[in-house]
Amino acid sequence: MNKIYNIFISYSTKDKDSFKIKELAYTLEQLEPINKCFYWEHDTDDDIYKYMNEKLQESDIFILACSPNANKSKPIELEWQAALKLDKQIIPIFFKEKDIPALLTSKVGVEFDLFNMNESIEKLKNEVLRRVKLCKKDVETKEIEKVSEMELKDLQSMIGSLESIIMKSKKFKNEELNISHFSNEDIILIEKTIEIVNKLTLKDQKAIGHEDLWYNIGELLKRLNKEKESEIFYSLCSVINPNYIKSKLEFDWIKKLEIQKLEQETKKNFENKVYDKAMEQFTKLKQLYVDIGNNDGIKEVEKYIDLIKEKQKLKSYHGVELNRIEYEVMIELEKMVGEAIPKVSEIDSYTFLFTFGYMEESGHVVGLGLYKKKLSSLPESIGNLNSLKELYIGGNQLISLPESIGNLNSLQELDLSYNKLTSLPESIGNLNSLKKLDISNNQLTSLPESIGNLNSLQIFDLEANGLTSLPERIKNALRELKKQGCQNIWN
Repeated sequence: MNKIYNIFISYSTKDKDSFKIKELAYTLEQLEPINKCFYWEHDTDDDIYKYMNEKLQESDIFILACSPNANKSKPIELEWQAALKLDKQIIPIFFKEKDIPALLTSKVGVEFDLFNMNESIEKLKNEVLRRVKLCKKDVETKEIEKVSEMELKDLQSMIGSLESIIMKSKKFKNEELNISHFSNEDIILIEKTIEIVNKLTLKDQKAIGHEDLWYNIGELLKRLNKEKESEIFYSLCSVINPNYIKSKLEFDWIKKLEIQKLEQETKKNFENKVYDKAMEQFTKLKQLYVDIGNNDGIKEVEKYIDLIKEKQKLKSYHGVELNRIEYEVMIELEKMVGEAIPKVSEIDSYTFLFTFGYMEESGHVVGLGLYKKKLSSLPESIGNLNSLKELYIGGNQLISLPESIGNLNSLQELDLSYNKLTSLPESIGNLNSLKKLDISNNQLTSLPESIGNLNSLQIFDLEANGLTSLPERIKNALRELKKQGCQNIWN
């Protein structure tokens, strides 16, 4: 038997010793039909995508060393996903079965025993030889079932109709799409396409072109739960253009990283009741899930969106219709001050400074004055008043502010004078719209460095505090504010 078969070994470099990767590769290469075992530390040129693309294409058998380290590795995830799409013979090797990726649990694997590695490698050798026979059978079958010239012409003539089927499928969400959305003619056309493509010789595959179309057909079949048939078209794309699947995998990887980050931020905003921001993020997250075809993710996001919509409905606050979330904030503040907060209108900011009341526009609280109400604290929910432009809470007994104060992105004027504040939260530096800040007559001995981030600030009053000697970094922050246009800094 000629040495014609290649093996690709995918593993985490942290596991190279436990799986004895170097010894494993050498041992397998001694098998009569095995030509080469590719593994990262031996065959890489430091370009992981080039390595994956070239070596996976050349390989017939894919060995995945499954472990917690491997499951955390994005490059390894890309490798086994590509092996699936390229229809390689996949052999998972593992110490614990739970470490096998869910999509590969149906593949026959080899369990390794850390205390009897020689026997483990012997089992793997036998499995590799069994897979070689399957590879040989695939090659022989492919040679027998050569596509006729007439069938190849038929395939070319079907391209326009296939593109119409793809366009039709894109009108439906993943969970809605099923075979009933297609005519009998569509179904017959797809089945005939699968039959012809499955018989294409390697030469015909390279010449057929239209990789975008075949990829989309693969995606359509996947959406219809025809995984085996979809892999035929993914493999065809890779033969036509070896870089095509790589670019698609890179796209999916980037999307998944973006999703990971967005999921954390979105759920945090939802838990903190910052619903406007959460709604914006959930909408973006839903589109990302659509892009990668994650139906479960889409369903979960839609549940959250419905919850937010329910919470955002208007509710009457003493006869005034308010956004439900802001209504809840007003009720919480009302309990703290011990009386209903009246609606006021058409008053200038100076008057508002000595006023108890709120201003409303289109169901949102845009101004709030809680002057001399003996408040010792503010609720965390204050950060949900996303439309608030003016907040005057001077003359109280505030010792500190909640971190959520930094969520008030629309806030332009903030008066905290005549309180007992001993510190300000770092989040105050997030108030990018703030033009006027009054923290005079408090008990502040220091300021957060984030003060220097208030790029819109024009008036800053910090007199009558304990700021006798400011650290140099805070002085630099104040100098930066002056450079940015804040000419009125009173200290």
